Amino acid sequence: GKGTKTRTVTLTRERIRLEDRAVKMSVKTVGKEKVGVLDIPGFYVGLTDDVKVQLQKLEKQNVSSVIIDLRSNGGGALTEAVSLSGLFIPAGPIVQVRDNNGKVREDSDTDGQVFYKGPLVVLV
Repeated sequence: GKGTKTRTVTLTRERIRLEDRAVKMSVKTVGKEKVGVLDIPGFYVGLTDDVKVQLQKLEKQNVSSVIIDLRSNGGGALTEAVSLSGLFIPAGPIVQVRDNNGKVREDSDTDGQVFYKGPLVVLV
């Protein structure tokens, strides 16, 4: 406003570390069982392929079940969320999206393939 001083402020943007956003895999021992844990902090482009690689690693470690941890997930690409969900179901609707005109679109998994068929827990 009138009579105020202009100040110049310099902001320095920090580098975004992509490895902090990538899926992280670990194996926990519960009793005599080995449980695979996939921590997914966001739905980034390429997530589904990364999860496939991690699931293959878990299979080689003979885990009895898998936990997908979405509790720290900040969102991201809906296409990746749909694609990821498709790894665990043969086919069917995954999500409905309503646009600002009220039109509803349904995104489904249609490939008929299941990448992981064992016991699965999703933490949200």
